[in-house]
Amino acid sequence: MTALNVALAIVIRNGRVLVQHRLRAKLGMVYEFPGGKVDFGESIEEGAKRELYEETGLQDLLFTKSYSYTKKDNTTISFVILNLAHSLQEPFETNSLRKQSFHWLTLDEIPISSFQELDQSFIQQELKKYIK
Repeated sequence: MTALNVALAIVIRNGRVLVQHRLRAKLGMVYEFPGGKVDFGESIEEGAKRELYEETGLQDLLFTKSYSYTKKDNTTISFVILNLAHSLQEPFETNSLRKQSFHWLTLDEIPISSFQELDQSFIQQELKKYIK
């Protein structure tokens, strides 16, 4: 069985992080970072940037750093820090079925308990280094 690699785009601009609120078929409306499966032959950074573009239309972000965690099921989740400080781009809904809305949030504004467990740990341990 091939290991699954997932890359989440952690987009930082002016001390805030991009969070999306979207529809997931099995979960209903959820808060999450844009991202998804890394394709064969892609680096984690490339996968995060591609998924970000597909989900938000954002592009040309500057890579800062990535944090990777392997779960018990051998899935690797990578949080890829991308900087949008040099741009006035705004995310937009790219698929109306997702019912997406986007929010630029400070650390105190993030609804942490609404995120997946690993995301919560990342927010509390690492994200605070990048946003206010």
